[in-house]
Amino acid sequence: MYKKIICGGIIAILFVCVPGWGQSKDEELKDLSIKVIEAKQRIEDAGTYKWNDVLRFLPNVTLSRRAPYEDYYGPARETYVSASIQLNQLFEVSDIAEKRKTEKRKALKKIDTIKFTIEKLIERKYMLAEQVQKLEKIVKSTEDVMEAAAKQEQIDRLKVQINELQIEIEKQYYDIEATVIEVEG
Repeated sequence: MYKKIICGGIIAILFVCVPGWGQSKDEELKDLSIKVIEAKQRIEDAGTYKWNDVLRFLPNVTLSRRAPYEDYYGPARETYVSASIQLNQLFEVSDIAEKRKTEKRKALKKIDTIKFTIEKLIERKYMLAEQVQKLEKIVKSTEDVMEAAAKQEQIDRLKVQINELQIEIEKQYYDIEATVIEVEG
């Protein structure tokens, strides 16, 4: 008897702790909203310039040495050293800032699109789950073995579809994270 209680407790803990198993539709949508808000905040907080852009602020310095040809291999009387500084990449800084702002706007729009996709996938998942519950009730109340077997086959197909939807939802969450990392990088 104690084994049954312990096993039942472990199963209950698993359903509560494992995401997506013990959650309701509203909880999943709430979690989605929280993750989207966090992702958007991380995008907004991402800097305008990346580390490699800092190198553009450094000038290009060229040093050269020149001497008269006949004196070059002989005793050096006079050597000319010249230096030139080029700041041409400094003007690209404003272009970089504009590109980063555009990237951020695109990323925010992509996050909104992914959020919409996930919401629709979650709705579809719960519609299929309701169908599974209805079919399970029909199977329990049906006395005809052949009809019950056909309904059980439908239930199995719907459960496979639910699993595929859950996989697609996880892929979409990955796309959110990948988008944020791309902007932060």
